[in-house]
Amino acid sequence: QYIENLVSRQVEGVIYITTTIEAKELVLLNHFNIPSVYIDPEGRIDQQTMQQINFISVDSQGGGCAVATHLLERGHRRMACITGRPKEAPHSDWEWHRQDGFKRVAQEAGCNPDIIWAGQGPDDGYQAALQLLSKEEPPTAIFACNDTLAIGVLRAAHDMGLKVPEDLAVCGFDDIALAQYVTPRLTTVRIRKHALGQKAAELLFNLLNENHHPEIETQAYAQSGIFETELIIREST
Repeated sequence: QYIENLVSRQVEGVIYITTTIEAKELVLLNHFNIPSVYIDPEGRIDQQTMQQINFISVDSQGGGCAVATHLLERGHRRMACITGRPKEAPHSDWEWHRQDGFKRVAQEAGCNPDIIWAGQGPDDGYQAALQLLSKEEPPTAIFACNDTLAIGVLRAAHDMGLKVPEDLAVCGFDDIALAQYVTPRLTTVRIRKHALGQKAAELLFNLLNENHHPEIETQAYAQSGIFETELIIREST
């Protein structure tokens, strides 16, 4: 519906930000010859789709790897991961790459982290953390795959009388504004959102220029970019 609305308004270009993309959306944009750039935070683009779109993605798997490495360096061996499952798409693999990178590094170090699929909000993180921390051998570190989940984990730890990070280390992902205002301040993985948006705009303007000047030879394949993440270490680990 959003794409149809933009087409009706005769826009010249589209920056498309979503966690999923369907063939019918590509067909619609291509049919009207509207240059578009797809921002995919999780990098889940199959090879066939990759050849049809201009995309920018984030190395979320690398971010998950960095979290596991950091926690291992802090001496943690009993670790867990709470990963989000959006309520509007309960069977999607959203945030899978964050979990995948974390799990791979942990397993390479001989650990077998608990994985819990939850929703996306603080209450989901709270309930998942209560479940994990009630085990006979609870984790000493929890990686929540987004910061709102992590904030729920912090609250659960407080309600159970645990000190963070002395009894439980907590790490999030995204580096939302609230992450540095909770107590303790949250260790998290930062996505360079400003640079991501700037690159998308630059790429779209290049495509528009090519569209307005057909004499310029365009690439035979889609243009793309991959953005690295950054681990921001604060007080919660």
